[in-house]
Amino acid sequence: MYPQALSSHFTRHRISRPARLVFTEKQWADFRSHLIQKDGSERAAFMLLGRHKGAVETKYLVHKLLLVPDDRCVQQHGAVVEPEIECVLENLLKYTQGECAAFLHAHSHPFTRVAYFSSIDDAYLPREIESLKNYLQLRKSDRPCRFARIVLGQ
Repeated sequence: MYPQALSSHFTRHRISRPARLVFTEKQWADFRSHLIQKDGSERAAFMLLGRHKGAVETKYLVHKLLLVPDDRCVQQHGAVVEPEIECVLENLLKYTQGECAAFLHAHSHPFTRVAYFSSIDDAYLPREIESLKNYLQLRKSDRPCRFARIVLGQ
């Protein structure tokens, strides 16, 4: 089973071609076991992604899985997960220092089998993208502002 919702955002617009997120079996097992736990709390992770543009679809390959520990969240319960800003910035820094093609933010909706982005998720998205762009500009990074997000259900 793979993430039910994948949304990619590149600076000002959505991608217009199909995209596939590719994990190794170990990455998928680690990702799922971290995001979906028995306590029902939402959890978060980041990923550094490689990219392969094929004739029909673009594949985003998980180069590095960055799981957010529970103790690095400002708030975390069954309806919200919010990593500490320091944790987010540490992971963004890894993106700016690497050769990866995109930065991905993932979180879980453990209360449903088929997850979709909530109105809360969508309300945060423009600020999240703007923050990423501003961070890259402040760091004078030549990394492209490629941001993707996924939400994982049970």
